[in-house]
Amino acid sequence: MGGRQYAERVAVLEADEESVKLALDLLPPLERRVGMLLLAAGPDAFVVDPPELDVAGVELARSC
Repeated sequence: MGGRQYAERVAVLEADEESVKLALDLLPPLERRVGMLLLAAGPDAFVVDPPELDVAGVELARSC
């Protein structure tokens, strides 16, 4: 991600040929970083917890 640090910790919880489930400890600002990750990951990416951050990518895209 451009050499910038977005997460303090990343753990792969599940992975296969089509998907990956990660646990992240993110640096603030949380909404912006989650939004950047969602935009980079593509339209099939989503947030499990906290569910209110699932729209962070859409909100970030609209603000640009």
